[in-house]
Amino acid sequence: FDGSLANPVVEGEACVSNTRLNGYAVETVVADFDYRNALLDLDSAIALEPTENPITIAGTVPYALPFMTAVPRTNQIDLQAIAPNNSFEVINAFSDDRVRWRSGQGEVVVDVGGTLSQPRVVGQASFRDAAITSNLVRDDITNLNGDIQFTLDQVTIQQLQASVGDGRLAIEGRLPLLLSGQSILSSEAPLVSQLKQASSQIIQAQTAQAQTVQDTDGLLISLIDLPVDYDGLLEAEFEGQMLVTGAVLAP
Repeated sequence: FDGSLANPVVEGEACVSNTRLNGYAVETVVADFDYRNALLDLDSAIALEPTENPITIAGTVPYALPFMTAVPRTNQIDLQAIAPNNSFEVINAFSDDRVRWRSGQGEVVVDVGGTLSQPRVVGQASFRDAAITSNLVRDDITNLNGDIQFTLDQVTIQQLQASVGDGRLAIEGRLPLLLSGQSILSSEAPLVSQLKQASSQIIQAQTAQAQTVQDTDGLLISLIDLPVDYDGLLEAEFEGQMLVTGAVLAP
């Protein structure tokens, strides 16, 4: 600690040891921080294994405490989170093994900008020759390739393709997060209230969606010889297309 009450300076390192996430040991949880002149500099990392490239969050956040006279030199957030290729096994821990990353290449990059009152988030997830298993799907999902872009108001999928057993599926298109098309942070209400509001809008939107489908919004899912085995009661191969409209939180 240094500086004054009007302009404090705080430097440090936070480390968390003996951490477990859904039974998985977490090797590295560390964050270096430096707060001075009402700017927080952050450099943090998390990794399950010492040989993994860690998931990182780094950048600056401007924030002056109420009792401070110092003001940050900028009001713009500058943060970037990166999940590099060989860190994707963290999916296994976060999903409690319901979804398991087996192999392949992937990367998630999220950039946070804007201000604290109006943040801006732009992210992209990329997959190349990935293989995933899930207890929700009988066959492994392999040859997963494609890109997903997302912001606070929309998700866009560009030709996400994969093999499931002897079949294939492809997804492309875009959907807003909310039926209103607004950012999930556009309202002063908490996110939980927004989710409830989105759910209540489903009834109002279903009639309109049944009458007309906008070609500008929607996720087109193509199924090619997709095998389905439902609890031994139904075995079939599906082929065709489905269009998901509405919103991510109210499809």
